Amino acid sequence: MIRQIVNGKTVKTVNVSASIADLATLKTLMAGELETWETKGSGGTPSNPLILNHVGFAVGKKLLGGAVHSQSVFIPHLKATKHFHEVRTAVVGVWDMDFNSATACEYANPYNMKSEA
Repeated sequence: MIRQIVNGKTVKTVNVSASIADLATLKTLMAGELETWETKGSGGTPSNPLILNHVGFAVGKKLLGGAVHSQSVFIPHLKATKHFHEVRTAVVGVWDMDFNSATACEYANPYNMKSEA
C-alpha cells in the first residue's frame, strides 16, 4: 500500500499487490512524499454497514431584525436506528449558532438526508 502526501495533505492511498522492490520503483514515479506498507495478510469481514444513512443539516439562530446566523454540518453515517428528530434533540440548545459565536442554536433543519444500500 502506498499513501501519497502532497503539500502536507494525503491525496491518495493506493492498494497495490506488489513486491517491496516494485513499490520502490513505483515511488520514484509518484509526486510528493510517499509512505509504503507491506501487506501482511488479508481476509476478515468488512466493517462497512450495508446501509449508509448520511445527513446534512443547518443549525443556527434567528436574531433581532430577522438576521440569521447559521452553520452547516454533515454526518457521513448515522446509526441505522437513529432518526433526524434525535439529531435535532441532541444539538438544539447545545451547539453554537455559528463558528464565531458561543450562543446556542435554536434550530436544526435537514437539507441532505439519504439512505442507500
